[in-house]
Amino acid sequence: MGMETLSKAEKLLFTSLADLSTPANPEVSIDQIIAHPDLKSMPAPTMYKCLRDLQSKGMLQKIGSPRSGIYRLA
Repeated sequence: MGMETLSKAEKLLFTSLADLSTPANPEVSIDQIIAHPDLKSMPAPTMYKCLRDLQSKGMLQKIGSPRSGIYRLA
């Protein structure tokens, strides 16, 4: 599944996650995501929906326990 199928909000979240992750540290916390300058104006429900949708599309992995809040690009 490619980027062309993502909504504008999903693309913004995905690119922000790509910006935050590094090869040395690919895992990104929810706190880092929320603090990203491009996402500051995104409503929390939209952000969490996008996180869930990106996971279901196989583009994002949640790491650890269900409440860990740690994500990694797939």
